[in-house]
Amino acid sequence: MTSTRGRLLGALAALAAAAAGCSDNPFGAGTACTPAAEKARLLATAQDWYLYQDLVPGTAQYQQLVPTPFDPGAFATPQDLLDGFTAAARAKHEDRGWSYLLTQAEAQQYFQSGQSAGYGYGYVLPAAGPFAGKLVLTQVMGGSPAALAGFARGDQILAVGSTAQTMTDVTTLVGQGTLGTALSGSTPGTPKVLSVLPRGQTTAVTRSMTSAVYDLDPVVSKVIASPLGKPVGYVLLRTFVTPAEQKLRDAFAAFNAAGVKDVLVDVRYDGGGLLATARVLASLLHPAAGELMYQGQYNANHAGDSWSESFGDEANRLPAVNRVAFITTSGTASASELVPNALAAYLGQSLAVVGGRTYGKPVGQTPFALGSCQDQLYLISFQLQNRAGFGGYYDGLPDAAGQFGGASCAADDDLAHELGDPAETSTGQALAFVDGGAASCTAIPPATATAGAAPTGLSAARAAAIYPRPARPSPAQLEMPGLF
Repeated sequence: MTSTRGRLLGALAALAAAAAGCSDNPFGAGTACTPAAEKARLLATAQDWYLYQDLVPGTAQYQQLVPTPFDPGAFATPQDLLDGFTAAARAKHEDRGWSYLLTQAEAQQYFQSGQSAGYGYGYVLPAAGPFAGKLVLTQVMGGSPAALAGFARGDQILAVGSTAQTMTDVTTLVGQGTLGTALSGSTPGTPKVLSVLPRGQTTAVTRSMTSAVYDLDPVVSKVIASPLGKPVGYVLLRTFVTPAEQKLRDAFAAFNAAGVKDVLVDVRYDGGGLLATARVLASLLHPAAGELMYQGQYNANHAGDSWSESFGDEANRLPAVNRVAFITTSGTASASELVPNALAAYLGQSLAVVGGRTYGKPVGQTPFALGSCQDQLYLISFQLQNRAGFGGYYDGLPDAAGQFGGASCAADDDLAHELGDPAETSTGQALAFVDGGAASCTAIPPATATAGAAPTGLSAARAAAIYPRPARPSPAQLEMPGLF
């Protein structure tokens, strides 16, 4: 059945859903918010709802994995308490910092308004390839301070500062572990000066900008042609937020008008978001409303609240689908994995993940109110499976056991070309899949465990790119790898 609690993949749910997440407030609506009251509520909620009940404090596994005994009174802040509570699951790589606190205002700005504060571009530090060890732009949001300052995908950042006189080179910042701090501008009005080597150029330039609240530009779409001349719908989905839903519907209306039967969904830097938005996208790509999309399962304490979700009735859905390719990297996570996994149970080898292995997050958070406090607890509390019962892909898609029903096509994230350009390597491989199917692909290699990681080994592909992040990420930075 469908639970009445708000649910999400990635970080957050809508503010209204979060408010509905905990109506049984033991402190009473009028109780003042104090650190002690917030911590007590957090602990009681986590003990009851946390997905990994075999890894909570007091269990044998917690004692084996966490050297320090769990003492709730020893933690200074609610976030410290949450980190201590989830320490065993994090040590086992089953909750990789996915449970955290967020204010209502932060949730409202990001998921409902589709906005963030900063500069509006993404970075990566590739571990291999032509940009190995270099700080390179992955994407720029339309209308953002970065876009207005002339930044573009593929630009290399050489040095960063608040003024031209205080710039520090990127190599030094990486060595000091201060790159995320140097790049940050979450307070509107923060100036930034950067030395930049523009894509395709040999001479560095200096660019200046000031941080501001900007729209996340969540959906960019167009119709392109495959090598054989087929009309192909291309959707760049940056994040699963409410403002993306109508933009997706509008994109598919244009696809239908162009006679599109093949679609590329570019989620290479999309770390997830709302389940409701995921359902819209999946339903636009599935010709039959009412069929099972996925199943959600809580822990044994709340087995009766587990639910199933069907594809919705979207007026602009494609009436016939030939092939669908999801362009992915190790930054693709959560809702961006749910949708291809759900569709693969129907499309089989007519669907492919193209690029690199995804991050591997087959679970989601429920938002819980903490009494009268402004903080809300975003707690890993459910796992997801497709119609065939496949989930648990902690090492990403495709999985090493071959349970993912779709195909896979290995391709580089080509930072020398714009997203959606047929000349860009991953986009070009996705178009080749449209024309030739799985036979046109070299499969993504099986996952291999990262040295020292266990018991659920992490994919080595996850180490292929480093997405900078500040010490205290914003909601947008939690969901969009490398965003500043």
